[in-house]
Amino acid sequence: MKKGSLLLLVLLLLSGSFSFVHAQLQFDSALHILDSRYPQEKLYLHYDKSYYNPGETIWFKAYIFSSNIPSQISKTLYAELLDEKGKVLQRKVSPVVVSSAAAAFDLPPDLSSSVLYVRAYTDWMLNFDTSFLYSKAIPIVQIKKTPIKALAAPKSFLQFFPEGGDLVNGLESRIAFKATDIKGLPYKVSGDIIDSKGKTITSFTAAHDGMGFFTVTADEKNPYRANWKDAAGKMQQTPLPQVKNDGIVFKAVQSSAAIQFTVSRPDAPVKPNAVVYV
Repeated sequence: MKKGSLLLLVLLLLSGSFSFVHAQLQFDSALHILDSRYPQEKLYLHYDKSYYNPGETIWFKAYIFSSNIPSQISKTLYAELLDEKGKVLQRKVSPVVVSSAAAAFDLPPDLSSSVLYVRAYTDWMLNFDTSFLYSKAIPIVQIKKTPIKALAAPKSFLQFFPEGGDLVNGLESRIAFKATDIKGLPYKVSGDIIDSKGKTITSFTAAHDGMGFFTVTADEKNPYRANWKDAAGKMQQTPLPQVKNDGIVFKAVQSSAAIQFTVSRPDAPVKPNAVVYV
């Protein structure tokens, strides 16, 4: 009895297996017939870059396959460029040659989107579900425009060196000057010496290597300043050294035969035991 039951169970299992195999063969055969009668096309697009900037061109080439081999069905490729809302911005129609086609989208320079989409398809692909249409997101990298700062005008310096070291009230002094830029290089400078009332006392111009001299009579109550042009041609103002009420002025005058030295002081009482070094 037990052997008969076991044999019956085996026969039932074999019968079920044969039924399953038969059903599977029928299903595979139906798929083969469907694929042969209504073959589907698939697209693969190859791009020249993985992302783009506004103003650039999206170059691509499309390859069309059917049943994993190059398709011979379609002769025209349609490619569309869409924005984030699905609006078609550009549309290209390209002939299919040897199962492939090429096209390009020109991005406008003022494009503000961060992503666009490329959708591609053939006439044959429209016979099936639209979810099978090719679609790919294309990153758009916005270039930050940094304002180009105007190069600052080179800084210039004008230094004054009173002969003898100081300007003394009421005494005529010869003042040497030197003009340099921020790198310490000399340049030819010119300008005027102006008093506190705006009157021009004298003018000066560099003789060589940004250097020269002029002569003024110092006035403690009427300070002077120099109006001059820097290396960029911009007007500048520099005050002359502070005028002292007491002191001496040293002056050297060279002639063809000798050098004459003069030491001057204001008409004021001399301090007892004052020592002057020349």
